[in-house]
Amino acid sequence: MSDRQKQQRSLRASTRVWVAGVLLVFGVGAYVAAVARPAGAAQTTQASPLSLPQVIDLALTNSLDMKIANVTLDNAKVTYEKAKANALASGTPYDQQSAESNWQAAQRSFRTSQGTVTINAANQYLSLITSQLNLKVAQAQRDAAEQAYKLAQARQAAKTAGPFDVLNAEASLRSAEANLAKLNDSYAEAVAALQQLLGVNNLQIPETYPVIKLPALPKLEDAIATAQQNSETVASRRRSLDLAQLQHQQDLLEDLAPLDRQASENNLNLAQLNYDKALADIAASVTSAYHALVQSQNSLQLAQQNYEIEQQKYAITQQQAKAGIKTQSDLNTAQTTLWQRQADVQSATTSYLVNWLKFQQTIGMDQDLAGMLKGVVSNAAAGSK
Repeated sequence: MSDRQKQQRSLRASTRVWVAGVLLVFGVGAYVAAVARPAGAAQTTQASPLSLPQVIDLALTNSLDMKIANVTLDNAKVTYEKAKANALASGTPYDQQSAESNWQAAQRSFRTSQGTVTINAANQYLSLITSQLNLKVAQAQRDAAEQAYKLAQARQAAKTAGPFDVLNAEASLRSAEANLAKLNDSYAEAVAALQQLLGVNNLQIPETYPVIKLPALPKLEDAIATAQQNSETVASRRRSLDLAQLQHQQDLLEDLAPLDRQASENNLNLAQLNYDKALADIAASVTSAYHALVQSQNSLQLAQQNYEIEQQKYAITQQQAKAGIKTQSDLNTAQTTLWQRQADVQSATTSYLVNWLKFQQTIGMDQDLAGMLKGVVSNAAAGSK
């Protein structure tokens, strides 16, 4: 075989190896992508940032919980229609009342599912926006730690710092790097979870927090009255009390034995106590949710005050840097702290909004929780600082 033929054979062999390698790389890449894709994930691609109202609409349409809730409600409606037909045939009031009660319970369960999905979607979406700001803070802290480490090394070389200074600076850098990596992992997991909830791929999170017109606190007494009025438990206990009173009046007209008369009195007293307990339980539940809402409001006010103070401090630091008495490092530190206080405001705002939505559920005002949420969110976005 000539040298030329050997070279051609070698070239063909190298080409086959190269092509096989390329195919292997693409094959592994496709396999990894398939494994990384959540099971049952929707194929809808969302490349542009979504607003909060859009997120809520997608969650109520595409989330698995809502799909299950819709089918469950449809089954309950079928059962209700069949029960009504059977009740008409039997003419039994109890069967009619039971069918109505079961259908109302199914509708309440559906509204609860809607409210839970709405709250979860809003919480995840707003928290992700704040997470981006926290990542910016962590990146700035990591960069500052790297600069401090390099400075410590330079000082050690100049004999103005010892090995402990370098080791401490290195430890701070490693800690900042680990914190940044952890936040990046958490952010990626949170994005994947929201994509699964919304049924979209390639979800883009906006950088700016939406403008939210936070609703004012209601009066506790009014909230308790509203909750008691909307409570199905209270209504059921009221119906039981009415029936017990009617039965007791009929018993009084009968010539009952002393023990039977005592049993009738006890049944009436028990119905009254159960009704009173239902009212008291609702009042306690609303009061607890109300105080949690008040605490969220206080935390938000404190976060806003701290942010305003930090804005003033940052403005002063900028003036001092222009005057030559503050370094660029001082200015960067002030900027990072300002971002932290801004993130605190966003987190406190999300907490208050979530607690307010849960409070609406507690008092029974959850017929259109998604509509309430959309009503307090402006389409405009708050400018990032």
